[in-house]
Amino acid sequence: MDNPSIAFPFSEHDPGGNVFSFTPKEAGYLSLELFLNPNKAFNLYDDTEGSYFEKDYSPSKAEINTYVIPVEPNLSYYAWANGSKIGIKSVTYSNGILSAKAGTKITVTTKPNSGFKASDVTTDPDVKVTKVSDNTFTFSMPASDVTVGASFVDSTAKEYTATAPKPENGTVKLSKGAAELAAEKVTVINSTDNFLMSDGNGGKWVISADGDAEKVVDDNSDIGGNASSKMKLMDKAVQYVLADSIKTGEFEFSYDFYDDNTNAAGRSFRTYLDNTAHPYDETTGQATEFNSDSAFFHMMDVGSKVFVTKSVDDVAGKAEAGIQVGSAALEASKWYRVVIKGELGATDPFTVSYYLHGTDGTYNPDNISETPVLTTSEAPVTDGRAPQLAQIKFMRTASGNLYYDNIKLTADNGKAETDGFTLKAYNGETVNIEAIPDSGYDVQSMEVVDSAGSNVDVKNSAFVMPASDVTVNVTFGKGAPATATPSPYRDQLMDLSQL
Repeated sequence: MDNPSIAFPFSEHDPGGNVFSFTPKEAGYLSLELFLNPNKAFNLYDDTEGSYFEKDYSPSKAEINTYVIPVEPNLSYYAWANGSKIGIKSVTYSNGILSAKAGTKITVTTKPNSGFKASDVTTDPDVKVTKVSDNTFTFSMPASDVTVGASFVDSTAKEYTATAPKPENGTVKLSKGAAELAAEKVTVINSTDNFLMSDGNGGKWVISADGDAEKVVDDNSDIGGNASSKMKLMDKAVQYVLADSIKTGEFEFSYDFYDDNTNAAGRSFRTYLDNTAHPYDETTGQATEFNSDSAFFHMMDVGSKVFVTKSVDDVAGKAEAGIQVGSAALEASKWYRVVIKGELGATDPFTVSYYLHGTDGTYNPDNISETPVLTTSEAPVTDGRAPQLAQIKFMRTASGNLYYDNIKLTADNGKAETDGFTLKAYNGETVNIEAIPDSGYDVQSMEVVDSAGSNVDVKNSAFVMPASDVTVNVTFGKGAPATATPSPYRDQLMDLSQL
């Protein structure tokens, strides 16, 4: 280990701080326990491969993170943060075994062969693993030994969702690899049609008190390639009231969005996350109160500029107000997918990203751009507001129409809209179906259908994920059971030495 005084070994970055180099004498693994300053882009670099284990990671607060990287003898590896110093608490060499105290944050950095990327990191016993980037994962060390494994897929593969609705007379679980994905987030909202006043087992869509019920409608016309049912917002606001508030844990909220008149004078459209829901009338379907007093997150688009509110004085603003997080990236008459994610119960900033549908903005939920046209990881929680989610609200001003579709909310906690089972898998990965009948019932049928309505082959209670979201339908009944044998497609759990 060295803190070199020589010139920086490659010229693409000037770190402006210290640079640590590591040169192991034997092949194996280095465990690096590093102190990182907030809002400074940290990098962990393999000089031999010319590649990054970690690139431009900017923590929102000071952190001590543990990185485990595979190394070769007498080769150099570098760690630095742009514009800042980093600190080293410890450096440990091993042949694949790492010791850590319970509660320590462990970062697993995978190193796929050329043309591949990591799809999953699994642990035995099963603990929650968070995917940070294509090849970086983290988990909290439990109070026991852990075996870590990984699965790899083609680098061009995209991730899709498999959903198994809750059937009668039994339970369905989906898994891939050697470990069941028990840590999948709860699907709180999954509204793809029938928006207004529709119920799952969870919350309800409600029209704002000062709006007209005729100004928020289901629309089946062809808008930018989307001819299915979608929410059309012509005036005022519409809100989704959760069945139960979510007070803690990570969440991800996403929706597909189309604006036919982005640059209209005085035009703004806004997304609110509220910690208190507006009361509403069950008969009229309208909120009986409407305000912005409970918004802990407020994002506003004005003339293709995106602002996020930090000061409470800016929450109700219609003109440009708040912290500008992007501009000149959004165009009228194109579909975008908006993704907002962060941690509820904490005042850490959220991440906001806009992705273009397809290559031209035509509606294509199975082909979302991989690179966001606008993104920030520093979208603030509004000062003095409790970041607890009770309601989501869309609102607009001035002329033109807004369209919303494919609205989804997943969270660590919260009441699910349905009792179904979902997981994400890359196209080409094998997904296992576990059908568990209630007492006295048997599996009668099992089918998998893609987003175009075509059947996907199911063999031995497993299928290969296509380049599409899928629905897994299982029927239980009384009578002769369907034949089911253990899946031969189940991946092997890999130990750390294979990463």
